[in-house]
Amino acid sequence: MPQYATLTARQLWNFPTQTSSTHYIHCTPFTLPVNGILSLASDSVITLTTNAVFQPECTGRTNEGISSIGGVKDPFYASTTPQTYVIAATTVIAWILMVMLVITPRTSFIGSTGTNSGFGGGHGIIGGASGGGSSLIGVGSRPWLQKVATLTVAISLTIATADTFRTAQHQYENGFLDASALRDEVLGSQEVRVTRAISDVFLWLAQVQTLIRLFPRHKEKVLIKWIGFALIIFDSVFSCLNSFLIGSTSRPGHFVDAIPALSYLFELALSLLYAAWVIYYALTKRRYAFYHPRMKSICVIALLSLIAVLTPVVFFVTDVSNQDVAGWGDYFRWV
Repeated sequence: MPQYATLTARQLWNFPTQTSSTHYIHCTPFTLPVNGILSLASDSVITLTTNAVFQPECTGRTNEGISSIGGVKDPFYASTTPQTYVIAATTVIAWILMVMLVITPRTSFIGSTGTNSGFGGGHGIIGGASGGGSSLIGVGSRPWLQKVATLTVAISLTIATADTFRTAQHQYENGFLDASALRDEVLGSQEVRVTRAISDVFLWLAQVQTLIRLFPRHKEKVLIKWIGFALIIFDSVFSCLNSFLIGSTSRPGHFVDAIPALSYLFELALSLLYAAWVIYYALTKRRYAFYHPRMKSICVIALLSLIAVLTPVVFFVTDVSNQDVAGWGDYFRWV
């Protein structure tokens, strides 16, 4: 007569247990592939002649009619593997951009840049690099807001990468891989929410500063400044409410509260306006924005710039049309 092992508390059906994890370990059905071998406690062996689905009892229901692997698995591009590679790649990109901003000088040309020190000079939050008020040829540093924004994004992504590896290891050790749970736990952690809120503010301010430096007329600078500040304030308020009050990580199509929807709306509005202003500037300077005989690579730089400003908008649209990409699209949009 076989000896039965002593049941632990977590194996008892109606026994209440205390756990700090939000994941139900071993409660997700998974597919046993064909030709697999099942070894039972009574030393009997069963060879599977077709795919079989193992349904744990803790789910509390049976799943009728599942006969294929596709029914219980996410597509590969939505799995944990691409998500891990993407966040590692974006972290490296962020630190490379940070190093480039620090070591690469900004060349200034002859001409008056000191029309209004409050907008285009080297002082104040909207000011640019050092030496911004000089009309002589020289070399200055990159705008400090760009450096701070890139640094905060790099730090945030580094923390998110560490959390991703820790969560992925926890899932692996407990016998399951869940991409959605991985994303929710990483982006829902306290340190990532705090650093992301800080980095978002500096990112939007850096974009406002860039637009102010592009357009020379005072009226355009004032318009960009106040529209940008208003949208940044609204976006920051609703983003903080969504992150720290509601704690929602839902995507478009699954919004049940107004605050996540408004936060998403303001993020989309900021990205759209920034892309629209940059494209408008490129069109107004089209005679030399896409080609110049003294700088043959300007077309490549223009193409990369347009891709950079349109990438967040593309991923906003992708969130609506294909939510499987949202697991790693957030990181691309972030960096």
